[in-house]
Amino acid sequence: MEMILQEIACRRPTMLLARRSRWSCQAVEVSGWDSAQRFFVEKAEVATSEEDGMRLAMSRKVADRTIVFIRLLRPMEDEQTHPAVYQAEYLHRSRTGQYLFAVELAEPRLKTVLVEKWNSVPN
Repeated sequence: MEMILQEIACRRPTMLLARRSRWSCQAVEVSGWDSAQRFFVEKAEVATSEEDGMRLAMSRKVADRTIVFIRLLRPMEDEQTHPAVYQAEYLHRSRTGQYLFAVELAEPRLKTVLVEKWNSVPN
C-alpha cells in the first residue's frame, strides 16, 4: 500500500510529502465497466486524507467521471461489506502502469434535481 502514496506523491510532491502521514491506505474491491465497456472486478487500493479526499489506484482504465463501485476488503472481519457508488475522475497513469483516480461518493441524480427545485421555490 506504500506504492499508492508514492504515486500520489508524484502528482503533488510538495504538498503530500510534507504531510505524508495524513494519508491512510486500504485494500478495496472495485467493480464497474472499463473504457472498453467490459464489466470488471479488481482488487485495488485507496488512499484517503481529510484535506485531499480519496485516491484510487488500479490496473484498469475507466472513462473520466464514470461510476465505479468500491467495497472495503476487511480480511480480519467475517462480516460482508457492501459496495458504495463513487464517481472516478482520471488523474494520470503512473510510472508503474497504475491508473490513478480521484473518487467521490456519487450523488443520486434525483436528489440533485429535487434540491435544485427546492432552492428555486420563492420564499
